[in-house]
Amino acid sequence: MVRGGVYLLHFSRPFRHAKHYLGWARRIPGRVAHHRNGTGANLTARAVAEGIELLLVRIWEGADRAQERSLKNAGAATDRCPLCLARSRPVRLGNGCLEACGDDAPCACGQPAAFAYRTARQRRPLCEACAARLTAKEMTRPRPRRRTVACVLPDPASPAPLPPDPSLCF
Repeated sequence: MVRGGVYLLHFSRPFRHAKHYLGWARRIPGRVAHHRNGTGANLTARAVAEGIELLLVRIWEGADRAQERSLKNAGAATDRCPLCLARSRPVRLGNGCLEACGDDAPCACGQPAAFAYRTARQRRPLCEACAARLTAKEMTRPRPRRRTVACVLPDPASPAPLPPDPSLCF
């Protein structure tokens, strides 16, 4: 369960000037549920009242209110939304990429596909809601740290070559 951070909601269609809502919460799933029920922020409540679906597309886990404010001040939520980006170019997610598609193939849930998630072995059509679930999961997952291993080997010009000592590896 995701605890604390900044989240980005994508509106299924624009509401007046807005296409996204950026917020901060200690318990993101509960706060998103409030937004979807129409009891969250004024903007999302009015959007839900007009029948607009709110899709959780990105989470900055562990971000505080200051980071939320800096993201809001920077603007351009469209540049941070994986669904909006995927409409113009493929977006890297996990082991594949999300891209816009014009296929007639439906999503696994039966809705018409708006996106495709492509990996080396398969291409899976996705509706907007399924793509949002995928992006929220993949954008939250911590990226593995690259571990470098270096070994200190003796100088080959030394008179008596020593076997490599595993304790010298770090």
